[in-house]
Amino acid sequence: MKLKDIADMKEYLENRCYCPGEIYDMTGFFYQVFSPETECKMLCEGNRGAVHGKFVLAKAKDEFNAQIIYIEITDGMVDGCLRIDATPNNMEQVIGFLEGAVEKMSFDEFPESHTEKSLEEVFKIADAILVN
Repeated sequence: MKLKDIADMKEYLENRCYCPGEIYDMTGFFYQVFSPETECKMLCEGNRGAVHGKFVLAKAKDEFNAQIIYIEITDGMVDGCLRIDATPNNMEQVIGFLEGAVEKMSFDEFPESHTEKSLEEVFKIADAILVN
């Protein structure tokens, strides 16, 4: 399966995300670029509270580690996407949450992601950060 096979993901990636193909992590600072042609595998899908859509596994071009991409879908249209490292823990958390076994998801990251360290570096050189 390819990302373009999900709802209107091709239109979303080409025209509605912040910049073409960018899918951000939970911090909102770091992104990877995915094309509509990116191969993906369904992890799970469902609705629970504010979470409604599909979770797929995919790798961005030239990236080593797979990502879980949460694709929020309403009425057949992609509302937004979020990516999370596809660690065994994170996959279990997402599936457990949608099945009702987990009330609050607790995510980790691949050791080489260094999100906390990267954010510290950004904050050291920035007087202010504006998020639009």
